[in-house]
Amino acid sequence: MRTSLFLLLLTGCSSALPAPPVRVVGDGVEGLIRACEVASVAQALDEVFLAASEREWRQLRAAVGAPLPALAEFLVERVVALPLPGDVALGHVEVSSEEGVDVVTADVAPAAAPASAPRLVLLRVLRRPCQLAVVLRDDVRGAERTLAVYPASR
Repeated sequence: MRTSLFLLLLTGCSSALPAPPVRVVGDGVEGLIRACEVASVAQALDEVFLAASEREWRQLRAAVGAPLPALAEFLVERVVALPLPGDVALGHVEVSSEEGVDVVTADVAPAAAPASAPRLVLLRVLRRPCQLAVVLRDDVRGAERTLAVYPASR
């Protein structure tokens, strides 16, 4: 059974791109991000999407029109889907903590070539009793913006 589930997940991973590194800085929680990957999808998302249940996971998959490689254990994890603009490449993801808020920052830089399809950064994030902020930072262009802040999860 596990082997067939693994093979099913592998076939759904055909759109996955190489996984970026995750860095923990300062008071950031080691293991907050259980998995991180970039996936090409058929339809772009307009904003960050948080899937905290299997129903929301199905909604996300329907919205992007593609099988997605990350499958969370929704009792202990949530999935954050962060749209990645076509003109940037994901360098790494940084985890920190500021005033009791878990902060996940996606560091991007100009891409060598524009992406041929919409992409998502998929983050499997451990549930914690504090807020979660998702930030996009472009050091080359000197821009940083908070894309979403989610309430504490139980």
